[in-house]
Amino acid sequence: MTAGEVVTITLDRGLVDDPYLILVGPGGAVVGSDDDGGSGVNASIAGALPAGGTYTVEATSFDGGIGTYTLAVTSGLPPCPTSPILV
Repeated sequence: MTAGEVVTITLDRGLVDDPYLILVGPGGAVVGSDDDGGSGVNASIAGALPAGGTYTVEATSFDGGIGTYTLAVTSGLPPCPTSPILV
């Protein structure tokens, strides 16, 4: 991944009661985490990466439970506006 790259990470519950996401940066420090930022109790992290390198996504649950879930990661630039920008 590159510095400034925009990512969206979502963790949707299947049989996990309360999904929880942790994003660990290239240096090993946690750069983001989320409990209920998605719809309902689902987790979501979105934003620009602070540095280039390899990131680790930790998918877990808030209460330590186990089960199934759906993890999605998308990256790229934010969408361009569909209407012209007037100055």
